[in-house]
Amino acid sequence: MLLHIQRSARRGARGLALIASAMFLAPSVVSAAIPASERAALAALYSATTGTGWTNNLGWLGAPGTECTWYGVHCFGDHVSDIDLPGNNLVGSLPSLAGLTEIEYFNVSGNQLQGAIPPLTSLQRLYYADFGSNRFGGTLPSLSGMTSLSLFYAGNNQITGSIPSLGGLTGLQFFAVHSNQLTGALPSIAGMTNLIGFNVRSNRLTGSIPPLTGLPNLVNFRVYDNQLGGLVPSLAALTSLDVFRIENNLLSGALPPPPAGLDPGVSSVCPNAFTAVANAAWDAATGQVPWHANCGALPDPVYASGFD
Repeated sequence: MLLHIQRSARRGARGLALIASAMFLAPSVVSAAIPASERAALAALYSATTGTGWTNNLGWLGAPGTECTWYGVHCFGDHVSDIDLPGNNLVGSLPSLAGLTEIEYFNVSGNQLQGAIPPLTSLQRLYYADFGSNRFGGTLPSLSGMTSLSLFYAGNNQITGSIPSLGGLTGLQFFAVHSNQLTGALPSIAGMTNLIGFNVRSNRLTGSIPPLTGLPNLVNFRVYDNQLGGLVPSLAALTSLDVFRIENNLLSGALPPPPAGLDPGVSSVCPNAFTAVANAAWDAATGQVPWHANCGALPDPVYASGFD
């Protein structure tokens, strides 16, 4: 919901800018065709994802100058700013997106796309990237230097390899790569002050949970159904946290006190091999009395699917 509000706000700002352009600039500036390189990138997307079979391909590959009227394409000025094609029966692999230099919003979720997600680091204005619920394989692309990125979603695919570094992604609010086949360690997220949601559940991740400090806006943390071990770090700094899901891992030792703001009955910490110590706050947070009733022997990791 938050991202939809932000998107509407950005589009509202764009609309005011276009009205101002129409009032004070020559008409040719407002109606200018997009660059040939951007048209070529759109045509490549159409061809590579079997555009003739899309559920809706209204206007696509029309005459130059019509690109901003094509279904799912939105422009700001004379550049493509949004591509919004969720659940539209895109079949095939994504081509290079490098020609879409001004793209801000890219959503191809809920299709039948395969192959690897293409490189994204040249798309410096991109703030919303949703590749979820497809058949993507390969590894996750680097996100290095993408300081505008607010949401990255690639859950429910078949992606392997490790999670790339999230260092320097100062604008990142939501990161979800759950229900894949990812391995390796969790990335550091300490100090990501804008992060709201972090979901890497249902993979094959190992190592420990990194420090959870400098995260004043983190609301939702889901790392369950992996192979994470060691101790759970302090949760004291997570003043906005509502949901904490770490069950079905290989975690052990003493569970630290929960943050005061956890919503009742929606967090989960067992099965794991935690030390059983009475704690009424964890009883309330998990809705389980005692909270450690399902803890004990180390569990077999379960690789589930979906976002629940």
